[in-house]
Amino acid sequence: VYRNCYRDPPPHMQQLTFDSALLGCPVGRIQSETLTPDELQQTIAKAEAEGFRLLFWKLETSHPASKEIESVIMLKGGYFLCEKLTYRTELSKSITLVMRHHLNVRGIECSAFADAEPTPDMITLAIAAGGCSRFSLDPTFPRPAFHALYTKWMENSVAGKAADTVLVARDSWEGRVVGMVTVKMTEAISQIGLLAVAETYRRRGVGMLLMLEAYEWSLQQGASACTVATQTANSAARSLYERCGGIVVETCNDFHFWIGEKLQAPTDHKSNIPNQKPFLGDHGGRQAKLNLEAILESGRIQTHAKFGPLCEEILRNDLGVQKALLVGSGTGALEMCAMCVNAAPGVEVIVPSFTFVSTANAFVTHGATPVFVDVRADTQNIDETKIEDAITSRTRAICVVHYAGVPCEMDTIMAIAKKHGLFVIEDNAHGVYGSYKGRMLGSIGDCAALSFHYTKNLVCGEGGALLLNNANLTSTAYIAWEKGTNRMDFLQGNVDKYAWVGKGGSFVMSEINAAVLHAQLGSRVMINAARMQVWDAYHAALEGLEAQGKLSRPVIPVECEHNAHIYYIRVKDAQGRANLDKLAKERSIGVFSHYQALHISPAAAKFARSMVCTEAAECASQLRRLPMWVGLSALNVDAVVALVHDALA
Repeated sequence: VYRNCYRDPPPHMQQLTFDSALLGCPVGRIQSETLTPDELQQTIAKAEAEGFRLLFWKLETSHPASKEIESVIMLKGGYFLCEKLTYRTELSKSITLVMRHHLNVRGIECSAFADAEPTPDMITLAIAAGGCSRFSLDPTFPRPAFHALYTKWMENSVAGKAADTVLVARDSWEGRVVGMVTVKMTEAISQIGLLAVAETYRRRGVGMLLMLEAYEWSLQQGASACTVATQTANSAARSLYERCGGIVVETCNDFHFWIGEKLQAPTDHKSNIPNQKPFLGDHGGRQAKLNLEAILESGRIQTHAKFGPLCEEILRNDLGVQKALLVGSGTGALEMCAMCVNAAPGVEVIVPSFTFVSTANAFVTHGATPVFVDVRADTQNIDETKIEDAITSRTRAICVVHYAGVPCEMDTIMAIAKKHGLFVIEDNAHGVYGSYKGRMLGSIGDCAALSFHYTKNLVCGEGGALLLNNANLTSTAYIAWEKGTNRMDFLQGNVDKYAWVGKGGSFVMSEINAAVLHAQLGSRVMINAARMQVWDAYHAALEGLEAQGKLSRPVIPVECEHNAHIYYIRVKDAQGRANLDKLAKERSIGVFSHYQALHISPAAAKFARSMVCTEAAECASQLRRLPMWVGLSALNVDAVVALVHDALA
């Protein structure tokens, strides 16, 4: 626990109590922006003697000795983080009228936030607002501290400590917060602190709507102008502020001084870093708890009452599919896919050998025969060049698996399917919110399966979804979903009572699970962004070992967007793999292999046939998954990377 270890801050210094407590070390701000180089060196020396570990400084670009000062900064262990611009807008009724005239925002409602605590969505937005900030850009600033800083900023804004009002934009249909702005009055000038819009709502005018609301509120408080600061590199924010009448009135550079040794990765060999850790939401899953409390208080525990339809609508809109049906598991979604394409005895379905058993078992359960095809060495996905050799007169469908959330080569696969009159099923258990050439995974084939198992990016314990893109499959899907009945026809008023009309099962997701999933979907942008940050850190840190031929990193094909579900490496050298497995166990770091190639599994001889799958067997032997979860810190990543280097270098 941080304790103040000095009586008075050095000259020109302000002690930052909140930041110090957050980082567990003394933190301060250099107050004077006009220090000479000599004064700066004296200030840093005094701060170091007093035990400071981190100093912040804002240097105006107009400072007469800026170049000389920057040399001192670098010499003393500081470094430039970003150039920051301050915009000022002279407020008037006319500017707000012009802005409102040009706005065309539908389905969004703005209002002042009145609750005592921010919602989880607002916390997510606050953290997103800091994405280009100096705290985010400083590689030494711990990620948990960065998240805590912006979480507290949001909480203090709602409490009236850091802002006088918080204005929020809500989705009119879902009711959740999709944008927010905080505003504080200082004499006759209003200042915007935090502003962010959820990723899936950007480029729809929500940012300008929030700025307009902030201007109108400021005018009501008697403000004559409004200011806001942003980084030069934040082109989206700059464009917004300039479109809203902002003019740059100040330019400065932000610097951080880390005094003494920088924070290092832990050297304790017992790191205790699990491979996976489900993220249940900020503040212990507050939104999930609220959703569950709403169910219990209302008594509406019946299946598909409220949260089920809400989740389905979000998935349908986000993914661009015709229908989305929540089911109890990803395996259940695959079984429904099998029923949709009429998998039955005598039918063959092409699947990759390197996949989870559910991919094949879904078809075996209905009497069909999976035909195993080899995978690509670069993506571990089905090798599209080997599919046609597996097609026979009995082939009904091709089931592709987007391994690790990386898209398969869908154009080629869809062309093969069209040529031979086959269905395409996407096993997208890994790849929710990934995309192929601008199309969301799950929206390309005839039908698709999602998984919300606790090991996936979005979780509800056990859960999944069936996605439909072929209208001819809709009736069969609903009958299967409704236990073999035409209950959907009854609910739509097409029949006066429903009956047993075909094959089905108990597939519908529990409303309890749907409530948890709804909270997860509300944080989907933050979850994917946090995972991408970890993925990118691994990818950059392991480039050198790949160049030395020690390992292979994942390959993301051109025009493909993955979702950072898994970060894996492939290690060809058997001794290197043995070293890695041994060290990982000793240091309690979750580094594991993945699937056994299905074509060599005991059940394959009973239920399947196989093409030559050499690469799948190699992949099963060589692939190792590194820890990947929301909240994995930079120090954790460093420990994992150090493990890989120690084992393979």
